[in-house]
Amino acid sequence: MDNLKEELYELVQKKEYEVSDILKLINPIDEFVNSELFMNNITKIVEILIKDRNGDNRFDLRDLEALSKDYISIADLIANIIMVISLIPTINLKYDSEATEELVLKIMVYIFLIIIPEKTELEWTVEDKQKLIDISFIIYSTFKTSQYIKDIVKEAVNWVKKQDWKAILTCKCCRGSSQEQIQNDKILVLNEKLKISVQNVKGNEELKKRIEFLESKFQ
Repeated sequence: MDNLKEELYELVQKKEYEVSDILKLINPIDEFVNSELFMNNITKIVEILIKDRNGDNRFDLRDLEALSKDYISIADLIANIIMVISLIPTINLKYDSEATEELVLKIMVYIFLIIIPEKTELEWTVEDKQKLIDISFIIYSTFKTSQYIKDIVKEAVNWVKKQDWKAILTCKCCRGSSQEQIQNDKILVLNEKLKISVQNVKGNEELKKRIEFLESKFQ
């Protein structure tokens, strides 16, 4: 993975490069990009992420840096993404510690280096882009070292695999619902959890600033 980081650093230093150049480095993410289900749900996740998080009433790189330091937000973000991938009909996702961690890293790179710059329309310098790469690797490292997050990911993968859709859709409680609707409801729940966790990031940052302000008055 160190080689990937170096290659991404070198790429963003170029004056001109294409999205396809990034996708080549984070293969097989290009397979997911062609899925409407994946893109629709990743867009919803990004919309949650690009809200102001550090309490200064505008979105910038510092909001993402604050997010990358929040354990719960990282866990909810990864669980959400893994659920989306697991629901792609053409993808048979199996949990494998090393492979799944690498997959999450590459998706983070895709989100932070491609989707977020496109959605925010901000001017991102080479240094900013390298920090976006750093944030992707921070989240990856947190995932690698956290059994709690690994358990959440396993739960998301297994939820999809253990569903007996025929039995579920004929159950009285779900009658009238479609498989797609039930899956969307599951993703909606994960989205709401992510919203709450990232909102707490903003609350924590505002509290930190308030404490620093009060402390400065007594120096």
